[in-house]
Amino acid sequence: MKTFIATISVFCLLSLIGITNALAQDPSYAGPAKMEVRSFWRQAAIFQGGRGSPTTLSNMAKALAAIKQKDPSYDTAAMDEAINGGQVKVDKISSDQSAKKQQQVDNMKNNSDKSWAKINADKILEYLFNQSLTTGSPTSAKIEAALAEYNAKAAELLAMDFGARDRSNQSLKMVFARLDSRVVGGTGAKGVEVKGTSPQDENEILGDASAERVKLFFVRMQLGQAKWDAARKLFPGETGYEKMYQLKTAEIAKYGSVEDLQKNIQKSNAEEIKNRRLPAPAMVDGATEKLFIDAFNKYLSDEMKGKAYKAILRTKDWGVIRHQISGVVLGRNRMAAVAFKGNDGKCYVKLGIIVEQQYIGSTFQGGKAVDARYGGGELPCEFAK
Repeated sequence: MKTFIATISVFCLLSLIGITNALAQDPSYAGPAKMEVRSFWRQAAIFQGGRGSPTTLSNMAKALAAIKQKDPSYDTAAMDEAINGGQVKVDKISSDQSAKKQQQVDNMKNNSDKSWAKINADKILEYLFNQSLTTGSPTSAKIEAALAEYNAKAAELLAMDFGARDRSNQSLKMVFARLDSRVVGGTGAKGVEVKGTSPQDENEILGDASAERVKLFFVRMQLGQAKWDAARKLFPGETGYEKMYQLKTAEIAKYGSVEDLQKNIQKSNAEEIKNRRLPAPAMVDGATEKLFIDAFNKYLSDEMKGKAYKAILRTKDWGVIRHQISGVVLGRNRMAAVAFKGNDGKCYVKLGIIVEQQYIGSTFQGGKAVDARYGGGELPCEFAK
């Protein structure tokens, strides 16, 4: 064992001497720059061991400069070569570190971009499918602007990568729920049966065939079509959404252009006016009929642009109005149709005027017209007597 240890010790000593000789140009050099020579090769050995840095290289360069100053005749070719090799290693280290930092920056930016893209996608989804774009009293120009913005937002979202676009994406759960609730005749799931219906707004336009009113109605239909177009493109696996788009497209095709729709409404209005009649009374009561005529002329005359002259009771008796909690009687109401002569000389009927009376001191008093939402319109004066 002792012989083995002694052998290893001798081998290590010889190896150390070999490394020193390999690094040092001249181990026996004892000239004026001997300290700098030794310092240089010590720094070079650090590089040789793989731990070199810009500081190590700087120390080598300082030592070399001092050598050349103290002993200009000293051969520094090997030292120059060692510095060049060290510079290559330093450059590589610096390059690797720079690349690593840039990768970290890129990763952070990508993560940030993805986060912002997700936030932005959620905002656009909210805008597309859970926001009313026709609140208030919009004009056709405003709806056209809303339609253009809607299509632009839909295109922006289609270009995004916001993850799975099917029902496996839990973040889209509410979006699917909203869309499904709007699918006619089903839930919007694959294979749902969608049945055609007339546009909900169609009745609103009867009796008013003005160019602005018709165009507003038409553009609102186009906006409805755009919503289902966005839904079917964003979620192509949903059969119900595709069918709703086809339904809206067919509705628009049925009406043709704005001009076509205006002509059709004018024609329908003319036919409706021609065939409109006063309803049959549920009962006859002159005092109550006069109450309705007076209430119309007091509360609705300006709005309707005319004066009432006849009332037709639509219900046989009054309906009692009670407090929701206590049940105490607060008043009563009743409905009648009212015929009136317009300021334009034409005859009209409003089919459902609601009049309320208050319960005061054990009696019903007053008579206020509170609701005139129900249908009606112009009718031939010979049938409005």
